[in-house]
Amino acid sequence: MPFQPQVNDQLVINGATYRIAEHPAAPGMPYGQAGRRAIVYQVTTGGGEHDALKVFSRRFRTPALVPVAQKLAPYATLPGLQVCRREVLTPQRNGPLLRQHPDLTYAVLMPWIEGATWMETMARRDDPSQSPLTPAESMALAHSLAKVLAAMEEKGLAHCDLSGPNVLLPPAGGVALVDVEEMYGSEFERPAVLSGGSGGYAHQSVKNGVWKATGDRFAGAVLLAEMLGWCDARVREATWGEQYFDGAEVQQESTRYRLLIEVLQERWGKRVAELFARAWQSSTLEACPAFAVWLAVLSGDADGAVPVVEDVRAEIDETQVQAPEPDWEVVGGDSASGGEEGALESTARSLYEALQGQIAQGNWEEAERLGQALAVLWPGYRDLPALLKQVSGGREEEQKVAQEIAHWEQAFQEPEARLAEARDALAAERRQLEQQLQALDARDEELRQRGNSLAEARQALEEARRLLARHRWEEARQWLGGLAEVVSQGHPTASSARVSGGITEKQVRRLKEVRRLKHVTRGLLGHSDTYRVSSVAFFPRPTDATQVLLASASEGGRIWLWRRDGTLLRTLTGPAGWIHSVAFSPDGATLASGASDGTVRLWRVADGALLRTSKGHTGRVWSVAFSPDGTTLASGSGDTTVRLWRVADGAPVRTLHKIEVRSVAFSPDGTTLASGSGDGTVRLWRAADGTLLHTLKEHAGRVMGVAFSPDGTLLASGAEDGIVQSWRVTDGMPLLTLKGHTGGVRSVAFSPDGTTLASGAKDKTVRVWRVADGTLLHALLGHTDVVRSVAFSPDGTLLASGSWDATVRLWG
Repeated sequence: MPFQPQVNDQLVINGATYRIAEHPAAPGMPYGQAGRRAIVYQVTTGGGEHDALKVFSRRFRTPALVPVAQKLAPYATLPGLQVCRREVLTPQRNGPLLRQHPDLTYAVLMPWIEGATWMETMARRDDPSQSPLTPAESMALAHSLAKVLAAMEEKGLAHCDLSGPNVLLPPAGGVALVDVEEMYGSEFERPAVLSGGSGGYAHQSVKNGVWKATGDRFAGAVLLAEMLGWCDARVREATWGEQYFDGAEVQQESTRYRLLIEVLQERWGKRVAELFARAWQSSTLEACPAFAVWLAVLSGDADGAVPVVEDVRAEIDETQVQAPEPDWEVVGGDSASGGEEGALESTARSLYEALQGQIAQGNWEEAERLGQALAVLWPGYRDLPALLKQVSGGREEEQKVAQEIAHWEQAFQEPEARLAEARDALAAERRQLEQQLQALDARDEELRQRGNSLAEARQALEEARRLLARHRWEEARQWLGGLAEVVSQGHPTASSARVSGGITEKQVRRLKEVRRLKHVTRGLLGHSDTYRVSSVAFFPRPTDATQVLLASASEGGRIWLWRRDGTLLRTLTGPAGWIHSVAFSPDGATLASGASDGTVRLWRVADGALLRTSKGHTGRVWSVAFSPDGTTLASGSGDTTVRLWRVADGAPVRTLHKIEVRSVAFSPDGTTLASGSGDGTVRLWRAADGTLLHTLKEHAGRVMGVAFSPDGTLLASGAEDGIVQSWRVTDGMPLLTLKGHTGGVRSVAFSPDGTTLASGAKDKTVRVWRVADGTLLHALLGHTDVVRSVAFSPDGTLLASGSWDATVRLWG
């Protein structure tokens, strides 16, 4: 459902708790501001600090926001760009929160900037409670904006969607820019959808969006003119709406334009008016004045005595060959007097510093414009002639290099074309070979299926022979049903999986193989390696088809993570030898593994990264299990110990046992730990302090698997004597003895509802029993080697079995 927060709703983001703030003017309503692309909510921390949570609409909710945030971060220290300090909420880092609120995917957490937007300031011009700006306030705002934009342009940045709603006016003064997701920078990726600019601020040359270093020059000029003119009642009265100009009259000779030019000249002098006029009459964004020039012109007395100069003509006029004469004669710095002398020096210094910055960045065109402006203002200023010579030389060298690049670009075309033809031919040949290989694979699969069908039929025949020897001829006849069809056609039928206890053929079909996961790697020339499976574990929570369904462990030091659709997500490589056991943490974030080298490893499920390796066992680690709260991990080993580890840091907690341990399991409430031993016993331990509670003795062989029922009242164990035994946990009393396997039982698992019990054995079968009375419900055939592990999915719809035949079979 859509994200519609209420006041004081809590959100846990990266371990910190945030609360949705209340709107100061609307009690009971969340403090949010809606824009074209997102809604920005104010959130507060426990310390009362404010942040902003920007929740994007579906169209603009994209993973591209993550690298954008990383590239914006270095610019958060620039004036007016505080919102560049941000963090994007991703499924990898904020999974629990995003599962609760999917609309927060790729939302942005950033600083909250208090204050009205420039658009809101203009829209409230008729509000009697709002005082109009004084000339000093108008100049202060314009100067702050020019400073922000000049600093950005010096760094090669552009907002690319400047308008009234994106300029905030903090109460402490100055301006701040927001909605910076599509900012231009040489290292940024071009956005998939570009902004075409906002009405009243978009240059006529911007048709299909703007994304370049000069992208702000026209919109910035309009904003500066609006701010400078807002102290005049005539401008406020003539304003079209939430911006001064109607979008249809931009760059036209309109009444509003002529009025604004008149006010700018009256209030701030003709140099400011000319700066805006040049921008308004420009044919391209590049022809608009640079923000360094705006800043230089506005860097005077905020009360109105703006130290402007005629350099704007030389800086802007693209057709001018010779710069015009200045309004006053300047020979060095002595001809001006009083305040004009200081203002002239300040303006020249600003232009000189901006010129040096552009030279350092190699922006020769911008450097040339600034140099021409400074030459008109003060021809002999510092080392200006040398800098102009450096600019001229830089442009010439760039042109030479560009010509050389063009030459080599043309020279590369012919060999690249020949290479492309050769690659196309090779690709066509590869496709033919792949088609042949696919055909061979299809034939191989057909033969494999035929072999499996006959193997299943052979197992059914052996089961019938065993039952007949016990004079159970009716059950034997059920196993023989359908064998003729299997042998003649080589394909399995439902009849080949007969069961005892009066189960009908319809009931047998309800539990059939739905998918087979092959543990095979293919090398060169079709060579394949298979990996025997030792353990399976389902992901603890439901997932979609693109996420993890289960993990399986195998020889070769491999862990396999599978998607719900049966495709392999990734393979984790551990130590050489076997991975004997895998287990997911209760939250699904971590996977534990026990290996033949005696190590216990923790892996991050999201990306497969190895988090920690715990060493302490001196023998094979046969089994691992998490406590229900995820804080403790148990491992059972051939070195005769069970070790408990603290998950947070891998520190050992305690060591139990004195006999080889093949299986461990925690009770659902985490209070009891069960261990299956090499001496045929099952031991129950108090997890809190390691006290031995019960020793259960019924088996005549090593106990290979133990499992608690979901309610914690029962324990099941499977041993090499071929028996599955159930026990009452409270007193360790044996309850049901389940017989039927003809080989040692290697694994047991309860269904999530506790009504059925699955067991996998050395006889290559999986058997499913009714817990209440021990009735055999299903005997699942198909594996061609030892069934080493069984597990139920969390929703109970699937049963997985892992075998030494290098497959995991899913039954449902």
